[in-house]
Amino acid sequence: MSYREKAATVLFWIGLCCELLVSPSGFAFGGYHEPWIIVAGMLCFSASILCSMELKKDWWLFALLGAYGVVCYHFQHSALILRLALILLAGRGQDRKKVMRCFFFGTAGILLITFVLAALGVHNSLVTEDWYRHGIEKRISLGFFHPNGFSFFWMRTFVMGLYLYAEKMKAWMYAIAAVVIAVPFVLVESKMGLAAFVLIFAAALFLRFWKDEKAEKIFYIAGNILMAAELLLIYTLGIFPYPEHSMGTENTYWDVMNTVTTGRLAHAREAFLSTPVKLFGYRDVEQATEIGFVNAFFHEGLIFVILYVVILFWLFRRLYREKDRMGMLLVLAFTFYALAEAYLPYFNKNGIWILLIAGLPGRAKDTKKDPLSA
Repeated sequence: MSYREKAATVLFWIGLCCELLVSPSGFAFGGYHEPWIIVAGMLCFSASILCSMELKKDWWLFALLGAYGVVCYHFQHSALILRLALILLAGRGQDRKKVMRCFFFGTAGILLITFVLAALGVHNSLVTEDWYRHGIEKRISLGFFHPNGFSFFWMRTFVMGLYLYAEKMKAWMYAIAAVVIAVPFVLVESKMGLAAFVLIFAAALFLRFWKDEKAEKIFYIAGNILMAAELLLIYTLGIFPYPEHSMGTENTYWDVMNTVTTGRLAHAREAFLSTPVKLFGYRDVEQATEIGFVNAFFHEGLIFVILYVVILFWLFRRLYREKDRMGMLLVLAFTFYALAEAYLPYFNKNGIWILLIAGLPGRAKDTKKDPLSA
């Protein structure tokens, strides 16, 4: 490895640590967007790119992603898309499993530190009192600002752990893991977290212990259907004349769907009916929702959503062709959980982007070992 390549790798990992540090922002520590850490990370990724790029070969990729990021910054007043582009460009020569491992242990560390600080009374508390589903309630949050925030970070750790270690685990390890993972979801009373845990864990067992290729094909077909159904449900909320709330006079299917999603579908529909769509998005959106695909539709724009959906199905097919079962499960898990959290354009929160490390055209360590780098 040349000095330039070594420098590029070191700078990439420094930038990655910056991303990990700001990942709990707004969930457990501080406010959103600690600017100096984010800017430092972006500078590291930029320097990493300069150390590794081959200008004659790569100019079109840098021009395309750079221009898109700058245009998004103009309309959104946020460098989020540019930041994502820099990470993926800098990560073309890196090992995505090492990146996944970094975020797995890093997120686990964040959860542990947050819990210890809350237990000692140093920062936040183990129980929060706030307005929840039925009024003012006390709920266990384990050091996070909101129980759902903890649920998301716990789910993220769980799914990344499956990706890294599920194929090595024996049956008795799965039994222990089921209890260890389920208990915190029960404690924080997260319906979405519990539903995600049950479905993801069942899928992991299915993929781990049914080794026949038919299992992969069934999972691939079912996964495509589920992702398509989720997207159709979300993006028809502003088109189809769904009934309004019955205000308790009767239980229509719409009331049932909103109860299951804790009102998220109703909020999403209000956003679609009241907010104009723009190609590159904008920040000043009156109707905010917790559904990732809806927030991205307005904040990051129509072009981003189209690109993301194309990447989603392309990546899922690519993982299927390479028989990466747990990679397929990770894609489905983060896609399904986007019904509850708006994390789609964030590299440090959305594990799907980590699967694209070494996946862009150009520099890669070993394209034979890493099929996504083709």
